Amino acid sequence: MKQYTLFLLLLCLSLLMGCYEKIENTRPRIRGLSAFQNQSLTRNIDACCLTYSFANYTNRLPILTQEVLLEQGIIGWAFNMGNFAFSKGKTGEKTDLTIQFVSPEMVEFKIDTVRRGWIASPVESLGLVHRKEDGTYILYLNQAHDWTENRLGAILFHQLGVVLGLPVSDDPRSIMYPYMVDLPVPIIDIQSGYKIDSLYNSTHCDSWQEIGKIPFQPSSNHSYQTFSTYEKAFVIVNGSEMWAFDPFATPQWSSKTPPNFKGIPFTIFGVNNKAYAITTPNTNQHEWWEYDLTSDTWNRLNTPLPFFSSQPLISHSVNDKGYVLYTDQGRINIWEFSPTTKNWVSKKSYPVLPNTSLKQNLLATHTQKLLLVLPLDNEVIRYDPTTNNWIQDPPFPGFKNKDIPSILLSTKFRTYAYTPSHQLWEYALQWTALTPPSSPPNSVLFGLSLKCRGYLITNDGRQWYYRP
Repeated sequence: MKQYTLFLLLLCLSLLMGCYEKIENTRPRIRGLSAFQNQSLTRNIDACCLTYSFANYTNRLPILTQEVLLEQGIIGWAFNMGNFAFSKGKTGEKTDLTIQFVSPEMVEFKIDTVRRGWIASPVESLGLVHRKEDGTYILYLNQAHDWTENRLGAILFHQLGVVLGLPVSDDPRSIMYPYMVDLPVPIIDIQSGYKIDSLYNSTHCDSWQEIGKIPFQPSSNHSYQTFSTYEKAFVIVNGSEMWAFDPFATPQWSSKTPPNFKGIPFTIFGVNNKAYAITTPNTNQHEWWEYDLTSDTWNRLNTPLPFFSSQPLISHSVNDKGYVLYTDQGRINIWEFSPTTKNWVSKKSYPVLPNTSLKQNLLATHTQKLLLVLPLDNEVIRYDPTTNNWIQDPPFPGFKNKDIPSILLSTKFRTYAYTPSHQLWEYALQWTALTPPSSPPNSVLFGLSLKCRGYLITNDGRQWYYRP
C-alpha cells in the first residue's frame, strides 16, 4: 500500500512539473516597457511641439517598416493627444528626442517581480529613456528583442508618454501600463490626455495671436506664391520680390533674391534645403528652376521635364520628396521628384470629373500624405507616397453651401482650412469648426505652414499666428 501511495505521489509530482514546464514554455513573457533616468516633469515645449530623430535601426525589421511604424505612432499620438505633437527633425541636427537601438545591457533596469497567478513570470527590459545634460532625451530600445510591428508601435506610444512626464497606470489597456504582453496595441486613454494638459497648463495652444506686420506692401491685386522648407517659409510677390520668414530669427522677415525667370511661376515647392519652381514660357514646354536657400541663388535646370500640361499645376513636398499634380482627360496625374537624384517618377493617377481643375491653395500635407480638396467633385482625397494609393476622406462641410477653402495650412500632422466666409476648420480624421482670427472676412491674402505653427496674413499687412 505504501509503495502504491509513493508511486501516485511521484506520478502527481511528475505531472505537475510537466504542466509547469508547459505553462512556462507557452505563456507569453511579460516585458518591462521603460524606466526613466534623471526624470523631471519640467519640459520646455515651444509651440506645443517636440522634434524627434532616428539614430539607427534594428536588423529584425525592414528599415522602411520601422520608419512607417514609428511615424504612424507619432501621428497617432498627435491625433489622440491634440495639443502635443512630435515632428521629425533634420538629419544630423539636435532634436528633442532621439530613438536608438542598443545592446540589452543598456536598457536593463530594476523592475518588480511580476506574477501571473502563483507562477513568477520572466521580465525583459525593452526600453529606457534618459534625459541628457543639454535637456534633450534619448530613447534606448533593446536591439536583441524579437520586435514585431505591434510591439514596436506599442512601446513607442508608451515612451512618448514617458518623455512628456506621464505617470504609470494600473490599467493594462492604457499606454502608460508599465508592462507589455502579446496583446493588441494598448489604447490612449482620455485620462492621460488630461494629465498632460495639467502638466503643461502654462503652455497656450489652440490660440490666435497677432505678431506685427509684414515688411512689404500688401494688396489683394498682387500674386503670392508660397513654399516652406522645414523651419522657414518663403513668399514670392508678383514674381519680382522674395521674402523669407523665420519665426526664430530677429528680424523674422528678410529680403531674398527674387527669381530671374520671366513671369510668375506656375507652381513651386520646397524640399530639403532647396526649392523648385516650374514655369511655362511658351505653350508646349515647361522650364524648371532650382533655388538654393544657403547661397540665395536661382539656377535654371536644363534637363527637360518628363511631363507637360496646359492645365494648372500644383505641388507640395512629403518626406523629403516633391510632388507635382495636374489634371488630364478626367484624371489627376502625379509625379514624384527626388532632390537627391533629380529624377521624376510617374505615380498612380486618380479619376475625376472631366472639367475638374486644380488650384494651388487646395493642396496640403496631412499625416505624411498629400491632402487634396476637390470642390467640383465634392471630394477630399489623400495620396499616400508609401503605398502609392489614394484614400477618400470625409468631405469638407463647406461643400454644402459652396464655402470652399481658400487657404489650407499644414502643421502638426493636421490640416486647417480657412474659407472666404471667415470659417476655420481643423481636419484630424474628421472636420471640426474652430475659432478663426479676429480679422474681418475676405481679408486674408495668403497663409504660411511651418512644422508646428500656422500663419495667416491679411490685406492690412497684419500677421496672425496660430499654435494648434
